[in-house]
Amino acid sequence: MGPASDHLTRPSEKLYGRICRAIRNVEFRLGDLEALPLENGTVDVAISNGVFNLCPDKPKVLGEVFRVLRVGGRLCMADMILEDHVTPEKVQLMGSWSG
Repeated sequence: MGPASDHLTRPSEKLYGRICRAIRNVEFRLGDLEALPLENGTVDVAISNGVFNLCPDKPKVLGEVFRVLRVGGRLCMADMILEDHVTPEKVQLMGSWSG
């Protein structure tokens, strides 16, 4: 995502203000996942929700995440990936194949 989709990636000013008042050590940054605008080893926690599956160069994206994570840093990722053996019936019963 880039500047054209900025409105989709940034929280509203009202929400951003509420988050910043409640949690003082969180930053929102717009950037390219294949070239994160952060220094090496400066991130405690990286959170990705439904983004990784949209990235064409997954190894590069993961490399960037691990580059910016500090030693002992954590990655929390949630995504949707369907494999061929997952039938339409199993998709309807997500709890049986997702975790």
